[in-house]
Amino acid sequence: MAAYSLKTGRWANQNIAALITRQMPQQQTDSKKVETLTKQPDEGLQQGIAKWAEQERGKRINYVPPEFRGKYIEEVELKTPQKVIALTFDDGPWPKMTNDVLHILKKYNVKATFFVVGRNVYLYPEELKKIVDHGHALGNHSWNHSYYYHNSLAAAKEIDNTTARIYKTINVKTSLFRPPGGIMNNGLVAYARKKNYVIVKWSADS
Repeated sequence: MAAYSLKTGRWANQNIAALITRQMPQQQTDSKKVETLTKQPDEGLQQGIAKWAEQERGKRINYVPPEFRGKYIEEVELKTPQKVIALTFDDGPWPKMTNDVLHILKKYNVKATFFVVGRNVYLYPEELKKIVDHGHALGNHSWNHSYYYHNSLAAAKEIDNTTARIYKTINVKTSLFRPPGGIMNNGLVAYARKKNYVIVKWSADS
């Protein structure tokens, strides 16, 4: 899913212009020219630009084309002769394990998708930020990773609270959902599809 990108060029240019351009006080001259900003952006402005750029990168990495939303995806046909696998990691983030995985992925220049559990995002927000900083995609793996049946209200809490916590932590919304244990009939998948999440399982486990 991380191979797709948003067409945000025009919007991006408009927002960068809004951030780095300031209208200065009008000069008291006959021509009434407006002084333009020629100094380097101050620290607060630079931080604002960096934060905006980080959010846009997260949106592009986690973008899902509309035709996949609300569906269970078993495989996707890619327009490439190369053999491709999609690496995914579930149940985190965890301080040591997540860091170890990120180190290995960086060493081999490999990108992956991390299906995170809401309660762990709450406990270890800095680990979630590291995942995004390394350019990986995110998916929702419920709040408690429970296998029992959920009515619509319980399912909403499991999924919506996780998505909200991810967004609160890194300002990124995910449209991917992986059911805990791969269970498809305990109420979570039904709710996720209703909310237009892409349901993603796996073909090999380790």
